[in-house]
Amino acid sequence: MNQQDFTRKRKLSFVGLVVSQINLISKSISVELSKFIERFVSNSQDYSKQAFCQQRLKLKPQAFVALNQLLIEEFYADDELHTFQGYVVLAIDSTLLQLPQSAAIINEYGIAENKGQSMPMSRSSLLYDVENKLVLQAISGKYTDDEQHMALQHIDYVCQHVTKQRCLLLFDRGYPSLALLACLVSKKLDYVLRCNADFINEVADFAQSPQLDAWLEIDLQTPGRQKIHSLEAWLQPGQKQLRVRAIKIKLPSGKAEFLLTSLPERQGKSGFRHCHFKGLYHKRWAVETGIDFHKNDLQLENFSAKTVIGIQQDYHAHILTANLTSLLVEDAQAELEAEPVKHQNKHHYQINRAVALGLVKDKLPELLSDDEQLRQQVYQELIAKIKKRKIAQKPDRSFPRLTKLHYKFKNNRRPVL
Repeated sequence: MNQQDFTRKRKLSFVGLVVSQINLISKSISVELSKFIERFVSNSQDYSKQAFCQQRLKLKPQAFVALNQLLIEEFYADDELHTFQGYVVLAIDSTLLQLPQSAAIINEYGIAENKGQSMPMSRSSLLYDVENKLVLQAISGKYTDDEQHMALQHIDYVCQHVTKQRCLLLFDRGYPSLALLACLVSKKLDYVLRCNADFINEVADFAQSPQLDAWLEIDLQTPGRQKIHSLEAWLQPGQKQLRVRAIKIKLPSGKAEFLLTSLPERQGKSGFRHCHFKGLYHKRWAVETGIDFHKNDLQLENFSAKTVIGIQQDYHAHILTANLTSLLVEDAQAELEAEPVKHQNKHHYQINRAVALGLVKDKLPELLSDDEQLRQQVYQELIAKIKKRKIAQKPDRSFPRLTKLHYKFKNNRRPVL
């Protein structure tokens, strides 16, 4: 925060403070600090909770954002990315986070009220690579922030930082707007966006028609659309229409879902036919499971501070930790798939990410050590352990939504931290 910060020699240095938070503080701060200092600093020393809270006020939360950006840049500089027909598939979605109660946090993020009760909350939005299981950008904003506005920030990030690869953006039903479509067209980004049948008149007419796949000409000159000020910023001079491809997918329930996309049916030797879109849009589910992983397995809402700086530190440190864990899991998954397949195996197997996180916990400081031999040793040990924690993939499973009792502890989701 200031030039003079971290200039004096302390038990917990700048590096130690950063690494201790990347290692995730999920239990009592005093317990976590005592274990961290004993293992990685000195067996004969201890560190108080009060000293840690004072020390962390010197650290900008942007430190973790910068480290995550460095990690992302290094990863995407490599050509060995998981892609879909040459596209890096990115999904955007948001969720609400419960925050600790304090006047400063309420003033910064806002408060949610329900049936006479109130709680500080914030909106978290993720730009998520669904094939490589990485969070490229995480935004934590006010409770009242509009997720479409946050999506525009993610789009700017893609245009500035993901320039070597072609990107395909996936959106659910909470995002469609004419302004967003015009923005994506203006920035020449490909997209698949789900919308309701009554989103606009052109989609409503398509929904009533027998067609399953059609190009729509969206008229921007109607009186109502001319008044959309957010739309004007993305239109070319004299532009009077938007051209989008509409896809109708029949679901097993008998209902239909509607997708809008920029992807052509033919593109060189490849293309995206109608039959491709159900599986392509389903890839967006990875961001849903990613958010669930962050909030439940990673305990994202288990904040270790009641200050705005502390909340932001915890939030961005969690994102960085999840990405580091994902890289380990992907390495373990690659080794697992390279092993000979046993004939008695009925299913394809994937690594259990939640268990992998539990195994990585308390090993991250050693993985980030400047001791190359120690790093390699810990890395190989972790990969070997993570490979053994695998679960069977069962495609096309679906379950009816049932009302469940809310137990305080769940046997099928025991804490891993």
